[in-house]
Amino acid sequence: MSPSRNFVASGLFGIALGFAVLALASYVAVHAEFQRREAGAWLRHTIRVQSDLYQLYGLVQAAESNQRGFVITQDDRYLDACREATAKITAVIDGLSERVKDNPKQLQAVAEMRPLLGEKLEIIDQTIADTRAGRVDKAVQLVKSGRGKALMDRLRVIIRTMNESEESLLDARERDLHAAGGEFDAAIWALGGIILALGAFSLLNAQKQMNAQQTSRDSLKSAYDQLIAETTRREALESQLRQSQKLESLGQLTGGIAHDFNNMLGVIVASLHLLRRKLAGSDGQYIQLIDSALDGADRAAAMVRRLLAFSRRQPLSPRPLDPNKFVSSISDMVRSALGASIELETVLSGGLWTTKIDQHELENAIVNLAVNARDAMPNGGKLTIETANCYLDDAYAAENTDVKPAQYVMIAVTDTGQGMPPEVISQAFDPFFTTKPTGKGTGLVAPVIAFDGEF
Repeated sequence: MSPSRNFVASGLFGIALGFAVLALASYVAVHAEFQRREAGAWLRHTIRVQSDLYQLYGLVQAAESNQRGFVITQDDRYLDACREATAKITAVIDGLSERVKDNPKQLQAVAEMRPLLGEKLEIIDQTIADTRAGRVDKAVQLVKSGRGKALMDRLRVIIRTMNESEESLLDARERDLHAAGGEFDAAIWALGGIILALGAFSLLNAQKQMNAQQTSRDSLKSAYDQLIAETTRREALESQLRQSQKLESLGQLTGGIAHDFNNMLGVIVASLHLLRRKLAGSDGQYIQLIDSALDGADRAAAMVRRLLAFSRRQPLSPRPLDPNKFVSSISDMVRSALGASIELETVLSGGLWTTKIDQHELENAIVNLAVNARDAMPNGGKLTIETANCYLDDAYAAENTDVKPAQYVMIAVTDTGQGMPPEVISQAFDPFFTTKPTGKGTGLVAPVIAFDGEF
């Protein structure tokens, strides 16, 4: 074969080889591009699934939060917000089911969530219905029953598990995306300068998509964190609101009753003074009885003044007090309140420390405890008032966070009555809560404020 023919042949071979390499590089580039797009599509799909999970969890929390807001305030704005959240839940769960239909495990998790969501929404609807019907106590009991919390905990576990599964898929699909990008880069180097420029453009485009996807994930994560923080803040505000309403209502009730009782006491005291003047020259026995009545009226007036001070949120008046002398001084009054069928015993500790406390508030609390104990012992029994020095250590304070480790003076009031079941104990200090029927008193114990560490 002549040299020219060899050259031509070799040129044709080189061109053919170049075209072959170009075709192969183009095929690799196109194939890599398809893989990259497919990996990017799956990556976006995973992010959408995570977005649906975050949105679903947020809607359930929003519905629950607004339900509680409506129970507390009966404000229809909470009701409207709750209905809006529950209306969206069905659409979101349906969309989530459609997105994960290619994944049997995730699809099964969605199927498990549906009845849980249904039961959770039924509890929310029942609570709202009871509140609208005026059965607020029933609605509150339903909230406190723990059914809604248990459902929410289970939903949280399912959503977290699904999210972790999606995170694993996200990592795998990110690796696929990076692998496709590597093949694409290798093809770009084979194609030369122009293909290199095209490859650089594609790489920049891929990087942009990765940044956009990362930004989307960060935004979703930030939104989720904000939602959790807002839910926590709202629950704290709701708790503060409930406590404020309880204290305000208790103060108003106390002030109103004390004011009316003070007016009646004024009439009684004035009448006793007039009667004492009328009988000034008569038998001294009558004067002694009138003085005893005046002394009792003065005690009642002092208690009324404390109730009025409490209703106005004025500070108490703590004074140094010998607890043993105090218990001895009120024994007759407590024994009178208990009646003849109940035995009163006082156990006074030797070497008891002097403590600083508001005497009238302490007296009011002990008398009310005695009255409650009397009602708990309709067939008679025994009430014991005991004093002692005690020390509350770090272990006790760790279990009762409102107590500081220190030395205290204890005044214990115990009785042999029928006691209280756990559900009553949990509400014993709630304003207006009582187990007593109409006409049998309130069952409320006035607050006592003492100052530890001052003996």
